[in-house]
Amino acid sequence: MSGLAEQLAVGADDAVWGGLTPCGTSSWEALGEPVLRPRVRRLAAVFGLPACSRADAWYELSGARRLRDAAGEGVYRRALDAGSRGGFIGPRLSRQVEVDVIRTFAEHAEFFACPQSGGCERGALDAGAAADESGAECAGRGSLAAGLRRVLRATCILNPRVGYVQGLNYIGGLLLVVHELARKAKQGAGQAGAAGGAVAEEAASEAAVGAPEASEASEAPEASEASEASEASEASEAAEAAAAVALVRDRAEAEERCAWVLHAVTTRVWPGLFEPTLSGCRVAMQAAESVLRARVPRAATALDECGLGLSLVVPRVLLSGFVSAMPLADAARCWDATLLAAAGRSDVDFASSALRLGVQICCGVLRACANGLARAVQLGEAQRFQAVAMVLQDLTPASGSVLEHALKAPCRLTPAEFRAEWEKAALAAAVPAQRQARPVRWTRGHRAPRHR
Repeated sequence: MSGLAEQLAVGADDAVWGGLTPCGTSSWEALGEPVLRPRVRRLAAVFGLPACSRADAWYELSGARRLRDAAGEGVYRRALDAGSRGGFIGPRLSRQVEVDVIRTFAEHAEFFACPQSGGCERGALDAGAAADESGAECAGRGSLAAGLRRVLRATCILNPRVGYVQGLNYIGGLLLVVHELARKAKQGAGQAGAAGGAVAEEAASEAAVGAPEASEASEAPEASEASEASEASEASEAAEAAAAVALVRDRAEAEERCAWVLHAVTTRVWPGLFEPTLSGCRVAMQAAESVLRARVPRAATALDECGLGLSLVVPRVLLSGFVSAMPLADAARCWDATLLAAAGRSDVDFASSALRLGVQICCGVLRACANGLARAVQLGEAQRFQAVAMVLQDLTPASGSVLEHALKAPCRLTPAEFRAEWEKAALAAAVPAQRQARPVRWTRGHRAPRHR
C-alpha cells in the first residue's frame, strides 16, 4: 500500500462505531436520525468513517445512488463515450482537464504516468490526446490518472451547466483513492478467506487419505508429477486472467460511482458553488468573512495586517473539497462529517447543512493558522507574504485537527445563525454584480462625457 492509501487507511474500524454502520442499521442515511446525530458527529470528527466502508458511505450519503437510478442505465456510458471524443466538451475544457490530471497527486505512484500505455503517457496528456477508451491497458501503474480523466470528462457531460471547474480534479482524485482502498480491503479479505479454506481443505484431505495412500502417492511416476505441474500452471494463468478482468470491471464500476458522486457534489451537496461564475463561492467567502470577523477576530486582524483576504483560503478549501488545504486524512474526515451532518434531510436542508459545515471548516482552517499568521505579521514586508504562504500550506495545528476546530465554538454555527449569515452574504454579493451588469443608457439631450 503506497502513499495516498496509507494516509486514508488510518481511519476508524467498525468496532469503534459500535454497530452503527449499515451492518447494524438499514442504510447509511439512517445515521442522520436525530437520536444518533450527536454520537455520529463526535465519531466522525475524532475517528472518521471506517476506511473500508467510506466509498459505500459517500456513494449513499451524497445521493449519488439515487441520481444514478433516476437517470437510468447506460447514461454514464453514453456520457463517457461523448466525453472521450473531446468535441462535446469543447477544446478549452478538454485542455483544462488534461492539464489538471497531470497536477493531481503528481507525487504519488497511483497517479504517475504509465510508460507502457499510450493513453496514459505524460506526453499524450500534454498534447491533449484522447484517453484510453477501454481502460484495460491501464490496470497497472498510472491507472488512477487515466480513470480520473475519464471521470472528469464524463462529469462535464452529466452536468453541462457546471462543466468543469478547477478543483474538481482533487475531489475526483480523492474519490478514486477511497474506492481503490476499499477494493484492496475487500480483495485482501477475500484472499484471506480463500487461503483459510484451502488450508482447511488440504488438512481434511490429508487426514482422510491416511499414511498408506500417502506412501503410494510418493511412488507415483514423474510423468504424473509433470502433468500435475502443468495443470497447476494453467490454473494459475486462468486465475490471473480472471483477476485482471475482475480488476478492470471493478475499476470501471468505481469510476462510474465517482462520476455520480461528483455530480451530486456539484448539484446537491454544494449547489451553486461550482458555477462557472463562482457566484456561490463568492457568497461563501462573504459568509466566512462575516463569521471570522465576529468570532475569530485574531485571524481576521492578522489577514488584514498582511494585506490578504479570504479569497486565498475559501476557494482553496471548498473548490478542492478540502484536499489542497489540509492532509488527506483530515480532508476525508471533513467529507465524512459534511455528509453525515446532512444525512436523512431534504435536498434544501441537505445543501444548507453541507454548506454550513463548509463555512465552519473555512473558519476552522484560519483559526488553526491564527498563531502562524500572527507571527507572520511581525516580519517585514519582503518576508511576510512568503511566511503567510507557508502557514497556509501547513494547516495541521498542534492542538488538534482542522475539523475539531470547525465543530466547536467559536466556529460552530446553528442552522438559524448560518441561514442569517448566508442570506446577508448573498445580498452583499448580489449588489456589486447588479451594478456591474446594469447597462448605461443615455437619454436624449445628454452627451457621453469626453475623456481629456
